[in-house]
Amino acid sequence: MNPLISVIVPIYNVGSYLEDCIVSLLNQSYKNIEILAVDDGSTDNSLEILNGFSYDKRLIILHKQNGGVSSARNYALDRAKGEFIAFVDGDDFVAEDYIETLVELQIGSNADFCILTDCYENKHQKQAKNIKVKNLGNSDALCILLSSKVVVGSLNKLFRKSLIDKLNLRYDTKLFYGEGLDFITTYAQHSKIVTISNKRCYFYRKNNSGSATTKFNLNKYNNGGISLEKIEKNMIIRNKNTLTFLNIHKCMFYLYASLDILENKAKKEHRNEYKLFRSYFLKTQFKAFATTKTSLYQKGIIIVGLLFPRLLAAMNKIRKERIYKNSVSK
Repeated sequence: MNPLISVIVPIYNVGSYLEDCIVSLLNQSYKNIEILAVDDGSTDNSLEILNGFSYDKRLIILHKQNGGVSSARNYALDRAKGEFIAFVDGDDFVAEDYIETLVELQIGSNADFCILTDCYENKHQKQAKNIKVKNLGNSDALCILLSSKVVVGSLNKLFRKSLIDKLNLRYDTKLFYGEGLDFITTYAQHSKIVTISNKRCYFYRKNNSGSATTKFNLNKYNNGGISLEKIEKNMIIRNKNTLTFLNIHKCMFYLYASLDILENKAKKEHRNEYKLFRSYFLKTQFKAFATTKTSLYQKGIIIVGLLFPRLLAAMNKIRKERIYKNSVSK
């Protein structure tokens, strides 16, 4: 009833945000934790900040040569002693009851996998009025992870360490974009019970200009495409619903990849990539639009993306600027 939780924090040059992250973890209401902070070859003051908290023995500071976020997480997984694993990014921070909430979900259903579907992404968001808890099978869990209803990646989730080890599951170090989706979709398909809740406990920053999710980098879309191909190839739960949600995910991914090129006025420079992303979008959009699994908002985006891609790119740029401006902060 009081399992040890290993909280893994990959860190690379996030000194501007790291203190908020570590303080929020040390102040958790659930005390039986170890915090594996992996300094992945930072060149800023991240290590100095970590050393300032070395008085708390729950903080385990690990060092390695820079190898990327997948490598950093794997390094910690190999050393984690907890019965369960949670992940937090070094530029984010969490509510005091983050780990307590995840543990309560696990104990309530003996779940292999616990997911908080919502998080705080902008400073105007408030806690959900009606906190809901639901148990899913692995097929439905795979669908929700592929949908837009959950933050993509390892954040906001609790994993059973013994199942990770049984599957010999680690992050693919060849992936730096989409590596989290690859990990969680693989894990979900082997989970007998998945428990989800809409309670918000995680503060997901959207104003870190150095983050892979915010800066323009065409390689991330190429790498993300490889991740989606791998996920599709290795899917063991292949039914109408899971394949439908995978198609929707691919459709929206390639649409936004092509929009990012237009937003950054890079179509001439990356003409071949734009044509490729656009062709993948066109290939998947009909099935995505035809199914009721696609939200009305997504269908509207698809229509505008088909007819007026430059307009949608301009709108998306404004949306990103608004998100950046209103991002959560301490």
